[in-house]
Amino acid sequence: MKKITYYFPVPLLLSYVLLTGGILWVLFQILKINGGFFAYPLDDTYIHLAVAENIIRGTYGVNLGEFSSPSSSILWPFLLAPFAKFVIAPLILNILAAFCTVYVYYLILDHSFNIAEQSLKQIVVFLFLILLILGTNIIPLIILGLEHSLQVLSVAVICWGLILNIKHDEIKPWLVASIVIAPLIRYENGAISFAAIIFLFLRKNYRMSLLTSLAAVISLVGFTAFLRANGQGWLPASVLVKTGFTGSNGSMFALFGNFIENIQTWSGAVILVSAIILLIYLFLSKNDLKKKLALVLIISAAMFLALGKVGGARYEVHIWAFVLLGIIFIFGEPVSQIFKHQRSRSALAIVSSTAITVLAFASLPYLFLFHLWPIGSNNIYSQQYQMHRFVVDYFKGPVAVNDIGYVSYKNDDYVLDLWGLASIEAFRYRSADDAQQWMDNLAATNDIQLAMIYESWFDQIPPNWDKVGDLVLTGERITIPDAQVAFYALTPSARTAIEEDLREFIKTLPDTTKFEFTEQ
Repeated sequence: MKKITYYFPVPLLLSYVLLTGGILWVLFQILKINGGFFAYPLDDTYIHLAVAENIIRGTYGVNLGEFSSPSSSILWPFLLAPFAKFVIAPLILNILAAFCTVYVYYLILDHSFNIAEQSLKQIVVFLFLILLILGTNIIPLIILGLEHSLQVLSVAVICWGLILNIKHDEIKPWLVASIVIAPLIRYENGAISFAAIIFLFLRKNYRMSLLTSLAAVISLVGFTAFLRANGQGWLPASVLVKTGFTGSNGSMFALFGNFIENIQTWSGAVILVSAIILLIYLFLSKNDLKKKLALVLIISAAMFLALGKVGGARYEVHIWAFVLLGIIFIFGEPVSQIFKHQRSRSALAIVSSTAITVLAFASLPYLFLFHLWPIGSNNIYSQQYQMHRFVVDYFKGPVAVNDIGYVSYKNDDYVLDLWGLASIEAFRYRSADDAQQWMDNLAATNDIQLAMIYESWFDQIPPNWDKVGDLVLTGERITIPDAQVAFYALTPSARTAIEEDLREFIKTLPDTTKFEFTEQ
């Protein structure tokens, strides 16, 4: 009987070693700066965890018994739900997603480069794997604890499925599933799913493109019906609040303005230049199948720049990864030709120096921000986690805030969101003329005695709110909107009790945080 030999590709193994090392380094820095405490660098992560823990208890939202839609991902809170009581659940899921993503990267690279000398091919594949890990921000996306790692995996799988269709003229069932699921991970993936369906149609797979379209539309419409049936808008409140052009009903002027705003950023400009290169290829190339892939990439990039948002080293990563992987496959053959016409060392030097220069230049924002994420974690630990501790361990009552994540997570008392991610009512009122009145009315309706807010976010504060003081971050501010959180007593009788709780709470604050009382 012939012995079966298992082969684990060396480039992939080495990439996994370096990926693991990078993750451990960032985690070590986070634990070091926080005195052994792990915190995600963004408060948004805790919004998903708060929603997830309530899904298990029968509510969709951050407050038990009150429906709200603060999550920008349809699928992510449901994936977290079984593990929501474990704060590291998003981290673990993201690590798994990242390792799968790097594997898909390897498959695409292995099929992109046709280099006869195996050792040289392994070096080239390893080089591009490392550049892709850095250039598509894989490690920071893991640490953020949001759905973006899964988002990048989904678009990488779609790209891999389209490549296999080009090479073998077959449609894998997992490709269809990925096209349908991708927008459920984040709505922005709809641009890639739409373009992939066009690709299937151009490949004359009419029936499959139609069925895939129907499945994708039905799944999204189904979630919209779920929102509408529970008194919400057509999209989650988080999408309505954060998307700049939504309020303009998606007019052409708003879309154009969004496009211009995006391409003025470094990453947006890189995506635009990549789309222009692909457009030139589309007109000059004679490879019909790769031209179809180039068209898919152009459509995806254009839709994202018009409808999406560049920023935060996370919103645009999926489209950049999709475009970059497609470009590598399209131009993989010309790169491979260099090794046929040059000496091995000379060819390797040309390819390596070019790849490093281009990808490093294109990914500058991610490389510059890499070392800042532990400081961002400390921001959340020093501010949001301390607010959570005060409400849960000292004040122990309902509270009004404008940044709801950590304050809501593992907190059964009512949390009023004055910004609107978890309150469609607050979102609608926020643009009203008498801002003071609605804030006070909502707080009174929910019997709230304490508000903890960024004063810079509101033009007017109700005059009857009595400011107790400010929770102040003393270190560098990276991922929180404001270094100061104002604490307000909302009724005359509440101030004394809040002050007493604060005086005990202050004794437990870390060195990076202080509380300054307001003089009466």
